[in-house]
This record gives sequence, structure tokens and C-alpha cells, in this order.
Amino acid sequence: MLTFCVDGRSVRGAPLVREVLLSEKQNGLWQECDAIRPGQWNLWWRTCRFSPFHLRQAKPPHQRVNHFNGTQHLTMKNLLASNLQALQKKVDTIQVVPHTWTLPEDYSAWKKECEEHKERLWIVKPADSSRGRGIVICTSAECEQHDPQLQDNTAENNEVDSTVKKTGTMPAKTVVQHYIDKPMLLRGYKFDLRVYVLVESFQPLRVYVYQDAIVRVASKKYTQQENIADVYQHLTNVSINKHNQEGSLREGIGEGCKFVLHDFQEDFNTAIGPNGFDRMWSAVQGQVVVSCLSMAHKVEQHAACFELFGYDFLLDEHGFPWLLEVNFSPAMDCDTPADSFVKPQLIAETVAVLGIVPFVGTASPGEVKRLKLVYPVGGLDQPQEPLEQAVRAAQESYLAAAPNSQ
Repeated sequence: MLTFCVDGRSVRGAPLVREVLLSEKQNGLWQECDAIRPGQWNLWWRTCRFSPFHLRQAKPPHQRVNHFNGTQHLTMKNLLASNLQALQKKVDTIQVVPHTWTLPEDYSAWKKECEEHKERLWIVKPADSSRGRGIVICTSAECEQHDPQLQDNTAENNEVDSTVKKTGTMPAKTVVQHYIDKPMLLRGYKFDLRVYVLVESFQPLRVYVYQDAIVRVASKKYTQQENIADVYQHLTNVSINKHNQEGSLREGIGEGCKFVLHDFQEDFNTAIGPNGFDRMWSAVQGQVVVSCLSMAHKVEQHAACFELFGYDFLLDEHGFPWLLEVNFSPAMDCDTPADSFVKPQLIAETVAVLGIVPFVGTASPGEVKRLKLVYPVGGLDQPQEPLEQAVRAAQESYLAAAPNSQ
């Protein structure tokens, strides 16, 4: 018998985790703990991070917790961009995120870019936010009007430079990226992909990608560079598009904001070309691996920890996947058929992959059908490679046949 506890603050995830673990498919393997006590639980699932004290108390392989410390290097947009830029200096062929400037540190370089490309569109985002909050799309001339944090301030930049030197971290609150104004469209609508990624370990790195993704579709048909303030055609966040008063029917697609990716394989094959869907999906998995390789050495490894991330990708007109952001503790509520199709099985297989050992007796690990090991390339028995070699191996395995990027 295994025991689990879902943190009471985990409102968005608690009901589904509880439902999956207590379902008949688990054959009575799990029971819920009313309170966390040392040595009396096997799985602790929560939406917030764990303190160092909690991690010291956890005893693998009997006990597992669903967060590492240090994953902000993946989930904060400025740190993600910084890690990938550092990796690009070693392997100059990687393309994971759109060209990114972290402000205010990169203000001068970005300002020069604006002056050279006055009609270019930019997307401005808070470095540590989600669900579309605070996002602005604007031209070079408009950017500074939207966010006073973008203004050049010598004193502020000097203070930031000092902080970076002392702490080794960049406290910027805003990132600016090239806006991909020619995205691939799904029957006339802009969309992105929510891909679920399980990291079982960062050192050595072990990464799984769930093979059913969720397509999140904007609520108005896309018109390139027209009315860039219209969030219902330019942003795909469900938390935004569900408020569109014009209704939730997507012409030629269906009702609602979310759909299952595999239902649209033929659309991708038509848009990208022969084997277009498989080439796109392989590239997505390669981008996941490269992003994790860029920051794995910065995460505090603990054998009790695992992490389930929500990766968001946007495809350009050629079908090349650009990483938009990585979400910490993605929502596990089920309010659409697509959620209900993907998330319960995702949780069940995540727990199965962990192979938690009970304190007494034996436990069946359960079936793993849709969580695919994507790193190490070649299987768990493969030796860990130096960083540059590992990145190139991932590119060769997953990105060699990728659709051309913009």
C-alpha cells in the first residue's frame, strides 16, 4: 500500500491527482494521508515549491515530491533566454526561443534593433508571469509607451549591473522578443501547443515527453499585423480567450479553446509537407531536450524530486516549433474534453515512471504508454555526454529533419 498527500493549497491540481490515485485503475494501491508526517507518506504533490527542510526529510526511493529547487532557470523567461544564449555561444546552431532581449540589461542593444527595424513587431512579457497577464504586442515606436520599465535609465542599469556581478543573477522583470507575425494557422486561427514534460532527474538528466499534447486555439481568425491590440486573435491563452463575448465556436474546428493535437495530424501533413506532423513533433521533443540541457547543471539535484512542466510552443508558417515559455506546476484541472483525455493518463503514467517503492510490501508500477523517454538519447543505460556533444546528439536525433525556421 502506498500513501499520498496533496497539499491543501493545490486547488488547481488536488482533485485530479486525488481522483487518479484513488481510481479503480490503481487497484487500491493508494490511500490518502490526512496530514504530512515524516515517514508516513510516499508521494507529496503540491503547486508551490518545497523548503530545504522538506527535501531533507524526504527519503527516496520510498518518498517522492513533485518539485526540484532551482527550476526557475527554466520557468522564468529571462533566465531561460539567458541560459539558451550562453549555450548558443558553445553550439551556435541552436534555435529554441525567438530572439530575446532581457530588460533593462539589454536595453541599448534592443533600442538599436528598434531603430534599424522601425516596422518590426515585438512582444513584451513579464519575466515571471503566466496565463497571458501583462503581455503587449507593439511596433518599435509603440513599445516604450506601453511599459515604463523599458525606458533607458542609466542609474537603474548601473544598479542592475552591480546586482548581477554580486549575485550572478539577472533581476530584470521584462523580456522583449521578435513577434512571430507569420504563424502556422489551424483553419484560419492562431494556435499553440501545450506539451507536458516529466523530468525525473536533472543530474543525470532524464526527460520524458507525453505524446498527447493540447492545442490551444485563439477565438478570432488571424489577420497578419492588423489590429495587433486584438488579444482574441493574437494570443492563444485560454484564460484570455474564454472571455470573448462573440462565442466559443471555432469555425471548422469545434467548440471551446482546447483540442487534442493528434486530431489534426492531416492538417500538419498538408501544411508542412510529407511526414509533416512527425517532423514537427520530433522537433518539439528536440527543443525540450536542448532547453533542459541548457540549465540542468543549475538545479539542485535530490533523488526524491521530480518535476512535471507545461511547455508552450508556437509553430511558424513553416511548422518550426518556437518555445514560448515553460510553466511551473501547470494546471491539472479538467474543464474540457481535451483536458479529460490527456491529463488523467498523464498523472497515472507520471506516477508509474517514478516507480515509488512502498515502505512494506511490493507495488505494481503501472503501465507507461504515452510518456516517452527522450533523453538520454538511446535509453537510460547510455552514459552522460559533455554538454556540447549532448546538444549536438539531440539535434541530430530530433531536429535533423525539422521544418525550416523563419
